[in-house]
Parts: sequence; structure tokens; C-alpha cells
Amino acid sequence: EGARQTPVSLISMAWLRRHSRAPHRLAVSLWASSSAIIIIGCLFAPSVSSLPLQHQPSTFGADFERTHRETVVAVKSKASHADFQLWFEKTSSYDRSHRHLALPEVCDLFGPDADAVHAVHVWAAEHGGHVETQTTCSDFLVVSFPAKNLAQAFQGADGLECNEEGCNMPTAVPPTISHAVDFVDGLGKASYATNKRTSFGHAKGLSKHRDFNPSSRRRVATAEQKENAQEALAKAKGPWYPKCLAESATPPCLKEAYNVSHTSKPSRGSQGVALFGGQFFSPSDLKQFDKKYKLEYTPVHVMNDNHDSEPGNEASLDVQYITGMANGVSTTFMHYACTTEDCKPFLHWILQQANNSAAPTVQSVSVGTTEFEYEEAMGEAYLQRINQEFMKAGMRGFSLLFATGDRASQVYNHKYWINFPSASPYVTAVGGVWLGELGYGPMSVDPDTTGGFANCKAHAQPSYQADAVNAYLGEAARTHAKQPPSFNASFRAVPDVSAMSDAYLIIEHGSETWIGGTSAACPVVAGMVSVLNDARIAAGKGPLGFLNPFLYKHPECFQDITSGSNLYEAVTGWDPASGLGTPLVDCLLAAALTLP
Repeated sequence: EGARQTPVSLISMAWLRRHSRAPHRLAVSLWASSSAIIIIGCLFAPSVSSLPLQHQPSTFGADFERTHRETVVAVKSKASHADFQLWFEKTSSYDRSHRHLALPEVCDLFGPDADAVHAVHVWAAEHGGHVETQTTCSDFLVVSFPAKNLAQAFQGADGLECNEEGCNMPTAVPPTISHAVDFVDGLGKASYATNKRTSFGHAKGLSKHRDFNPSSRRRVATAEQKENAQEALAKAKGPWYPKCLAESATPPCLKEAYNVSHTSKPSRGSQGVALFGGQFFSPSDLKQFDKKYKLEYTPVHVMNDNHDSEPGNEASLDVQYITGMANGVSTTFMHYACTTEDCKPFLHWILQQANNSAAPTVQSVSVGTTEFEYEEAMGEAYLQRINQEFMKAGMRGFSLLFATGDRASQVYNHKYWINFPSASPYVTAVGGVWLGELGYGPMSVDPDTTGGFANCKAHAQPSYQADAVNAYLGEAARTHAKQPPSFNASFRAVPDVSAMSDAYLIIEHGSETWIGGTSAACPVVAGMVSVLNDARIAAGKGPLGFLNPFLYKHPECFQDITSGSNLYEAVTGWDPASGLGTPLVDCLLAAALTLP
């Protein structure tokens, strides 16, 4: 059907089998309708014994997986956190005093010392292990151990107990190499899961009763509900929106709502979506979608695999709307078997895109779990290290966007939690808005969406957000806006921006299907960023890279959402309900073209 298949090479067969195999209809912990992204290329440098996929020795088979355990070793960077922050700010829209870095430059600045890498090799050999592959920067090594040697290799690790089936914790640090590594991942048993695991809702939203078709909701509404909605609209002072949005959120209507008119022919940008678990897209559905909305059909690159005869609503949404908003931009569909239900996929994702010199520059991800799950299960060092990898991506000019999620209230240990990775200060968090239960308006906060403040030390409040948060605290106090009983405003706050999260129409199996959630909002905003990048590249400039400092410098380029609530009530200006508001792309485009 015209999909362009990209081969995967230089990956160990066992690693690929465990992390890239496509299970059928595997349950996925996603929000509403995930628009996850992953950019995978030639993952590991061939400096260690790593052969092209078709030439892997037969020892990497089912018997090997039963008798050996593959681990991922995160080797410490030679750079300090201050060095990371300095270069991150220099290369991002904080000040643009330096161009984006190439991958070899990132390796030179932030790779590990040779002594640290050597220490891992020695440790592995002492316990019968073998370094199978390593990243381009040698900062992550895949080490395979005989399963019977796990306990010996990790002897003395705090709280860790291992047998041939695995360990009671997914990550640990062997005391003998604690000076050289941040953590070793992949130790948990195959069935490992925290006993406090949180599900992020059904495929079509948090509430199993939510209907994303506003016309359908109006048909079953009572006369009193309709009258109340009309009265509320008459009193409201919400932002303008096109009438078509009250019926359905389609590419032409969304472009009108967000002032998207720029096109570059030919496009020079790139963007990507990734799906986790049993989610695939159909090129024939995409062709039908493009024909219906008068869009130019451009084949989508496929990396890893895609069962186009089994399209899912998540994957269909992602592909159709990121290409619908940024029509003609080179787009990559990545499929990734590992889900947040059976492992923590973000480490493998960020390694794969970080080691690809041609990774798409705009990446949309709508998958995650609560911060507390990551912090308790994986540890603070794990969060810190993934955040460093996000920073490296920003330094290279990548824009990472994550949906905030579709659960307004998540309470654990007397705290209200947001989700990771959208909680990271080094990604852009996308929330959701809608036109109310009956679609009459005004534009308001989608009550199902996640917003609020982080709780993990790894997610301190970034400087680009400080003024906005302080202004919010003052305005919320002045207006007595609804808030949870406790939160820590000194931590990272989400969302940064929002977009429509209701009334989406996709083509699935040749038929129209209604869908929504922040998973719909995220690829739409990502497509808008691709439009900005396309214009910059056409003007002889580079991509925007890390977005947030630029976005917070231009609040005038957003429609402020001042009504509605999730856990927090919207106020004038930035708030934890809808962020800065919904984008006005024409305004952002003019501002983006002034940057170096």
C-alpha cells in the first residue's frame, strides 16, 4: 500500500526479539488514544561484536533467552549536571547562543570516561558476562549474563535478591562498579510489576462511558441540559473557535482553529510517531483519510514492523493527524512491542532515537505512567538519567512532545501525581480542551485531562516556567480558583500547551470512528511544530529543538483558556489546567522566524 519499509540493523537478535516483536492485541497502558513516537535507526555502533540482523549467530535464539539475561548498563557521563544545563540552554531557545550539536559532538561532551567503560567490561567478564553492543557514545552497554550468575554479579546491591528467573527489582547498581555506572536495567522477572500499578484508561478515554461524538451526546441530552449549556455559553467569554469544531475535529477545522496556513513545497522537515504494543496503521486508511480531507498522500516510513491489515485506533489517529496537520512532511511510524504494562519502554526508546543521526526532529509521544511508579520501581537515578537523555535530544535539535494523560486525579501516599515522561522539564507537555459535554462551547478545559505539579526531585521547576507559575499562584488566590488541597509549586508543572481533545474522526478499517483525549491533542500540536520547523528550514535556519523557553516567551501566541477545570480550575494566563492555552500558529511562526 505504499508504506516505505526501513530495515533495522546492528541490533542483537535477542534484544530485538524482546523489545521489537509485535504481540497481537497486547494490552497497552495508554491515554485515550496514544500518539506515541519513537525514532529508531541503526541503534548500536558496531564497535563491539554486533552483526547485521540477518547475520546474527544462531546462539541468540530461544535457548539463549532461557539461559541468559540481557541487561542495559548506563555508564556515568564525564560531564556534570551543570555542564548539561549550560549546553542545554546554549543550544535551545533559552538564548540560542550556539547551534545545535551533532551526535559526535554530544559524544565528545557528554560521553563517559574510557576508564568507566573499561570497568564495565571487566565486571562483566568476571561474572561470565559479555558486552554484546553499545551505543555510539559508549554511554549505554548491553551486557548478557548467564542467568545463574546474576546473583553473583550483583552481590551487595542494596535490597536486591536474585535467582535464575531474575531479581526482585528491575534496576540496581553493583557496588564494585558504582563509581562507573548510574544503574543497570533489565534485572526484573518477566512478570515484574509494581503492586501500585496505575492503568491509564481505555482505548477511547478514561471513562468507559465517554462518547467522543458531540452530536451523539446532544441527542441523548435532556432539555434542561441543553438550556443550561446555552445559558453558560451566553455568559462565557471563551476564545473564538470555528463552528465546524462543534461537530468534529478534522484537519481542515483544526487548521482554521489554530491559524495553520503555511506550507513549504517541497517539505524539508521530519516528524515521527511511535506506537507501543498491538497498535498498527493502515496505509489504505490513510489514503482514504487524505482523500476525504483533500490532503496530499505521502507514504509513511515504517521502521521495525507494521501489520497494516490490523489497524488500531491509536495508531490510525497518530498517523492521520500528525500528517494531516503537517501535510507533506516526511513522517516515520515506529512500532515498539514493549508497553508500560510489562516494562518501562522509555529507556529503549530514547537510546534508539539518540543514536540515530537522522532521527525525525519532531516526535510525539502519548504513553506514560505516574511519576511515583517510575520513582519507586526504577529509582531516582533512572529518572535523572532519562532526563539527561532528553536534554541531549534537545541539544541536537529534537522537539519531544508528550501527552499529559487523561486522568484528572491520581492520588497516592497523600499526594496528587502527574505522569512521566510529560513531567520531565525537558519535554513539552500537551493537555486537552473541548467545547463542553454538548459541544456548544465555550472552549474550556477538558475535565478528564491531567494537569498539576510534579513530586519527584528529578523534576524541579525549570527557570522558563517560574514567572508563569508565580503569576498563576497569585491569580488563583485572587479568584479563589479550585485547586487540590496540597501541591508543591516548586516542582515542574504541566501542561505547557493544550489542543482540542474531543470529537476526532479517524478512518479505521475503512470506516469513520470517533476518538479523543490528550493522545489526540499531542500529534496535532506536534504537526504544528513541524510547520514551524518547515518554515525555518526554508529560510535557511535549523529546527526549533527544545520548545518550552520559546513558548513561554510568547504567551501572546496562544488563546488563553479561562473556563473549565480538571483537578485545577482555569484562570487568566498560564494554569495547570490548560497551560498557556491553544496555539496560534501564525503568531508562533512570525516569532520563530526571528530566532537565529
